[in-house]
Amino acid sequence: MTSPRIWRTLLPLFVAAFLAFSYNNIFMTVTPLFALSCSLSMIEAGAQTTIFLAVAVILRFAFGPVADRIGTKPVMLTGMAAFVAGAVVFVGASDYASIIIARCIQAVGLAAFWSCATATVCDVSPVDKQGWYLGLYRLVTSASLLIGPVLAFELIEHTDYRTCFFVLGACALCALCALVLMPKPPAPAAPAAATAPSPTTPATARHAHFAPLLQNKVLWLVVVCTFCAAMGYGLIFSFAATYIDAHFAALNSGLYFTVLGIGGLVGNPLAGWISDRISQKTELSIWLVCMGLGLGSLCLVPLGVAALYASGVLVGLSYAGVITSAQSLTSSCTLQQHRATAFAFQQNAIDLGIALASSAFGVIFASVGASSSFPFIGQGALVIMIGIVVILSARKR
Repeated sequence: MTSPRIWRTLLPLFVAAFLAFSYNNIFMTVTPLFALSCSLSMIEAGAQTTIFLAVAVILRFAFGPVADRIGTKPVMLTGMAAFVAGAVVFVGASDYASIIIARCIQAVGLAAFWSCATATVCDVSPVDKQGWYLGLYRLVTSASLLIGPVLAFELIEHTDYRTCFFVLGACALCALCALVLMPKPPAPAAPAAATAPSPTTPATARHAHFAPLLQNKVLWLVVVCTFCAAMGYGLIFSFAATYIDAHFAALNSGLYFTVLGIGGLVGNPLAGWISDRISQKTELSIWLVCMGLGLGSLCLVPLGVAALYASGVLVGLSYAGVITSAQSLTSSCTLQQHRATAFAFQQNAIDLGIALASSAFGVIFASVGASSSFPFIGQGALVIMIGIVVILSARKR
């Protein structure tokens, strides 16, 4: 596919992705506060996120194979329509039941859009430049985190939650229109006819589709690496602010996440560019080791704010590198007719890792105290060990 044809597909997809990621990031940060404003408990405010992610994880096992069979565009359109409907339900939400219904509808969008968008980028990209285009895609999605929540909180402060939800619904509708204008990506190549006979029942069809992925050792390696990195990312987003406040009460802990976001903006295209030039396993291992060092370096925060900002840059840069290089490796180790399902596996690893980190490290911090650096050191050491295992496996191969 020529470069102009590639961008005819990628430009509307990037617009839709920016709006969709902004939509999701805002709801992730605003919904707990909205729940509390509806006189709900802290437990209920936190549980809605767990339910949202759990439903999305389950639905991806259905949407991935469907996208591999009929193409990614119809599935992405379904997901974006669910985002529009979820925002509409939120406008009229006033109790816990209606919030959960809205989050379950939005989970359809989360499950349908994310992995299909990544698969579409790979489908239309030249093989020798997939890493670069994946890096650009990740750059667009990372940029949404820098401005989305800030603008949303400004809007809520000057109006109210329901106005914000209405605007987010309009943004999702614009993203849906962008997807409608996007040319249909090329269909996956049909498997060879000389292989096994066609499945005759839904159960055998599912088994035939999942079996090559479950037997793919490289894909399992990607899933494990993604899960461990996502746990570290979840640890940072859930507890870095309280850890920083415990050491620098007068410092705005949001500055750490701004620095982290800037690191991510640099890391995504950089990792994509590198993955087209060196072994993807080698690159993945390097980013994992760097992320482990970034997590562990938070133990130096009591020595000064310089260590804090250095950690933010390193974590943001290396987490972006891990995800981008892992996506590039996922694309190269799977056939196109299995690609959407493979990316669904990886996205599930991200969501499960973040969700597990929120609960598991919450228990740990309750025992060791909010000022303890032990959880960051322990998770950092685990990520470094995984990175060493990856480089050893790459050398062995």
